[in-house]
Amino acid sequence: MISVVYAALLQVGSAGFDHSKTVRALLSSTGATHLDVGSRQGGSALWVTDFLAARGIKATVVGLDLDPENVATCRRRGGKCFLADVRVLAVDGTPPCVRGITLFHILELIGVQQRAHGVVSGGDGAWWRTYPSIDEPFPPGQYAKARLLDIVPGTYNLADATAAQAVLRAAVQLPSLWLLIKGPNFDHDEAMRQLGFLRSFAAWHLHTCHFNSSHLIDTFTLAPVRRGWLFIAGLGPIVSSNHLRLQPIITTSLGRTHDSLFGGLCSGVMCDQHRYNTTIHPPKPRVEFTSGRFYEFMNALIIFDDPATTASESVFMLEHLKQVIKKKHGALVACVSPLAPTTPIRDQKQCEALFERLIHASRIAIPHG
Repeated sequence: MISVVYAALLQVGSAGFDHSKTVRALLSSTGATHLDVGSRQGGSALWVTDFLAARGIKATVVGLDLDPENVATCRRRGGKCFLADVRVLAVDGTPPCVRGITLFHILELIGVQQRAHGVVSGGDGAWWRTYPSIDEPFPPGQYAKARLLDIVPGTYNLADATAAQAVLRAAVQLPSLWLLIKGPNFDHDEAMRQLGFLRSFAAWHLHTCHFNSSHLIDTFTLAPVRRGWLFIAGLGPIVSSNHLRLQPIITTSLGRTHDSLFGGLCSGVMCDQHRYNTTIHPPKPRVEFTSGRFYEFMNALIIFDDPATTASESVFMLEHLKQVIKKKHGALVACVSPLAPTTPIRDQKQCEALFERLIHASRIAIPHG
């Protein structure tokens, strides 16, 4: 039964923003065990619930989003979603309040906008747009306008991940066990551009931040607020220009490149395409790429507890990442050990050995019978 406190707070949340002073009360009243940051309409939260339930673990997943329309839709579908910013929950030294957190396809939407005189807002982004204060949301309906009209290609520094890193830094402080990230892979964007191509999602006008593995490592290792195991995987290898995710960069007669990279243009047939289309895109030259350099997607898993001594659902998250890597023909491209929290490892074989040792130790720790 929903508590009286929760019911009262829900009424406040449905009418306005769930401020920092009420968010923890909301989580406590719902019995939240997990958070889904940037939950949109609740699909990722449902995935976590089903994934853990299939392994005998009951979870209450609460979604946080800054779009009132998304929150309303999530609630209509029966989800527990609140109009709230994850940063209000996290202050350095704040104890964890949930077991696990997901950030699925959200960091690439949190960009930093630039104008002629420089950065105008460190919190600018497609989903997390221009609000200077953490506790001030956009009015209902404004997100749709921002997504469709106000995101002007070329006005964002796509290599600037400071806003997304602030969100991730906050999220890292909240779970006691694990944090899972999923999104497109933007590693080696400049190298791909020099070859005359771009991955289709690099020219989406909503992708205002090309968040890559270096951004993730920097967030986790520079002045770390938590120690843990970090594993970053590249999924869906791109080994030649024949890959359907690749589009050729179009140069106009004026010599301007039509893409969204590094302040370029994103317009016409180059923008917001899921894949290469021979009916609208020009022919592509055949180019072979260095194996293990370019990927479609990036998944990252942070383990905060020690599965070797504490058997927990973290074991299942490690197994999940291993299965995804196998299914998507991926590889571990970087990792960090809590034994050397400021020294990332970029060697695939070393990361794989570390990953397998952790999985092996966690399996032994699980009681049998």
